[in-house]
Amino acid sequence: MGIGNLARPIFVIADMHLGHRFLKLREGKFTKPEGDEWENKILRSIHKIPRNVIYVDLGDISVEKKWLDKYSEVLQRRPDLTRILVIGNHDEKSHAYYYGMGFDFVCETFSLERTFFSHRPTASKFWPEGCLYNVHGHLHDSEEDYGFFGNPPKEEGHVLVATEILGPKALHLSEVLSKSGKQIKGLPKYKVIGGWVLCNRKKEVKSEEFDTYDECSKYRKEWDLQSLVIINLRDLNV
Repeated sequence: MGIGNLARPIFVIADMHLGHRFLKLREGKFTKPEGDEWENKILRSIHKIPRNVIYVDLGDISVEKKWLDKYSEVLQRRPDLTRILVIGNHDEKSHAYYYGMGFDFVCETFSLERTFFSHRPTASKFWPEGCLYNVHGHLHDSEEDYGFFGNPPKEEGHVLVATEILGPKALHLSEVLSKSGKQIKGLPKYKVIGGWVLCNRKKEVKSEEFDTYDECSKYRKEWDLQSLVIINLRDLNV
């Protein structure tokens, strides 16, 4: 399903599996850390997402009520976000349940800004017309599973979102694409990829470029620049 071009920043996460213990970190040498710190880092990152952006959860939240409730508390504290859930294979509640958690839109797939969002990877022949990428989860850090277990072979436009690779946090879509070696094609009005800067309300750049939102936010706090806003270069007209 397409929901248009909202021309707003997009933050994305996938396969949080809050409370699950089977997840492997990238090296595959040990399981997800014991205790709740991994989960709490994820929830804190969502709480810190900039205001009035699109937040996309690509599914597989949790099967534990404790963590569904905690996640719901975070979502309901952020009504400024457009909160979208793409249902994963472990998300077994009804759509009405997830709307009740605080999501604004619950779906199987959707497209936005030339990008097709799904939980599982999808072959390009099924992408809506004009889409250049399929941003998806499901594979965790096992890219070798493309082409197996019902997954299509990997194509150039496939972009895997995995907390085991990207860390336990929601990330700006341009940062996800950058880490995957991709660029946002077909959007010439934007300066492409990923740096974060401080701007005044007229969107005039007033700082150096930072690699991550967190670094830029720390700089703004240290130098008492709260009157300036944090903007990704992708979202600046050039």
